[in-house]
Amino acid sequence: MKIHVRPSGWIWLAALLAVAAPAHAQAERYALRFRLQSGETLQYRHTATGVQTVERGQQRQEIRSETEGVQVIQVVDTTEQWADIDLRMVVRRILVNGETRTPPQDPAQRLRIDFEGFLIDPRSGAATERDLFLLLPKRPVAVGEAWGRTDRNGGAGPTAELRETYQIVGVESGPLGRVARIRGSLTFTGSGFAVDGVAGARANVREVIEVETEWLIDRGRVLRSRAEGRSELEASAEGKTTMPIVREITTFTRIVEAVDG
Repeated sequence: MKIHVRPSGWIWLAALLAVAAPAHAQAERYALRFRLQSGETLQYRHTATGVQTVERGQQRQEIRSETEGVQVIQVVDTTEQWADIDLRMVVRRILVNGETRTPPQDPAQRLRIDFEGFLIDPRSGAATERDLFLLLPKRPVAVGEAWGRTDRNGGAGPTAELRETYQIVGVESGPLGRVARIRGSLTFTGSGFAVDGVAGARANVREVIEVETEWLIDRGRVLRSRAEGRSELEASAEGKTTMPIVREITTFTRIVEAVDG
């Protein structure tokens, strides 16, 4: 038996297939924001190791350090725009070249932050500087999409520039919800800085930090973060082009982990 299909039938079939075929899916976008509630407490375990090499004239010194502590964030109050928090670092152990040092115990600081992690001036309401973990994007972002900022200042005195770039490299589901894996890079350069204990010296500084962070999307907070950095300081007598009188090179690793998720 032969089946005859009228021309209009082909048009109908093509229309049906067009409806049935899935449209090109747009990449899912994720809003990365702090999600804090009044009265809750966040705790993070901090560990850091570093090696600093200091050369002053003919003298050379190497300083190795290890630090352990817990950062406690107590959320005092929240609104739709900001949160008031008490931030305290409890340093539990400091080793310098194998010797135990007495840890400083600073009092808690009352801070106001917005939900991108910037400090807010309570008087003007303006965002000032960032003090918590990493720079969050102002808009929802997809995997592979980058964000960042560049800050510069200068004038008659020292000049400085900070460049930050971040990118979501993957999103996974876990016991605490969706986790965004974020990679970032921070580069700080500056010149004209005074050097403690060396009169008339001016220093150039460069620091590069690579960061990997796991961010809890649904809970709006860091799960863990790891930073590896290298900083270099080189100072010469002001107005002279002789060999540097001070050179410092520091390498470090910092790890932050939520105590209870």
